Amino acid sequence: MGYDFLSFIDSKAIRDHIRSTGYVFTPAEQAVLISQSHSRTVKEKLEALEYILRTYSEEELGSDKVGMFGFDDRNSMPFRKRLRAYITGIKSSLVLKQTDVGYGYVFIASECEKGCDYSDDLARCFTSYADAHSYLRERKNESSEDNCEYEYRITLQFVGEIRKLYHIYDNDLRLVCADPLFPNNDDDQPILDISEYYVYVPLPFKKGEIVKIMLRSAHTFKDEYAVYTFPDDKTDEKFIRMLDHLRQSGDYSDMSVSLTYFISDDSHTCGGAFWYDHFDVLDLDSCDESDLDKIEYGTKYFAAALDDDCEYDMWNLLLDYSRGDFKDKKVYFDAEKYLEEKLRRH
Repeated sequence: MGYDFLSFIDSKAIRDHIRSTGYVFTPAEQAVLISQSHSRTVKEKLEALEYILRTYSEEELGSDKVGMFGFDDRNSMPFRKRLRAYITGIKSSLVLKQTDVGYGYVFIASECEKGCDYSDDLARCFTSYADAHSYLRERKNESSEDNCEYEYRITLQFVGEIRKLYHIYDNDLRLVCADPLFPNNDDDQPILDISEYYVYVPLPFKKGEIVKIMLRSAHTFKDEYAVYTFPDDKTDEKFIRMLDHLRQSGDYSDMSVSLTYFISDDSHTCGGAFWYDHFDVLDLDSCDESDLDKIEYGTKYFAAALDDDCEYDMWNLLLDYSRGDFKDKKVYFDAEKYLEEKLRRH
């Protein structure tokens, strides 16, 4: 029995792009991307990873297209051995769900409403996993009528150690993430957590497009919005060469992209500031009209200015921003209306 690899890609835009282009990932690349999913359950991910382990030899895995975290140690341990260790680590982490008093663990239960960060002030400590999970079920029942979306987290902390393991449950209390538990090894041990590895992922986004950033982690549960600023790979020859190089050799440096957004601040002379940050590519998705009210007005203007098909350009943006028109919202161009029409066309 096989598995539907694309269903493990959380971003619909990236899933559709991969499907339409016919881009093929090696089994090793698929294993890494499966491990990074935040929407499929841990059980489903384990089943897919075990299928890959059973089905492919080391030579068939294509692990030369997989980048390691921090340094290139591909030759120090075969990928199949790492994959087996990762699967064992996840199963060892799941065994801790049966842990009770006396095993040296503290279980910290917390919930996070979508749009927020996890707050330690709202966390509750328990001496058994079952009690922590029961508390989360109670919280789920209490919040089921408020029409909000939540995530739930159990932090497993061994008394006297800094190391923590996180188990993340989605709004339906499905276990979607579980940190692997590995035995303590010396510094020469290669990294066994394949979810920290890198592969090249082709992206469908164009310069000037606002993308939704689905931030899902043990620390935050929210959507943010920023502007994709890379050039169109269909027209920029240097960018084409860079992408071809990554496709051939794998991206061993990063699975993130730099995006620009606007931070609103009415006390700021110009109404706020433009900023950028790095985001995981698998967290990026396309926007639709329902996202418009959640996007900062400055981000909308920056997107319009980068769009080659828009009359509003970077010169206009710099003038309006430097004069403080963003602060007073006196910009003559209606970026929201332009963006709304653009989203409707697509």
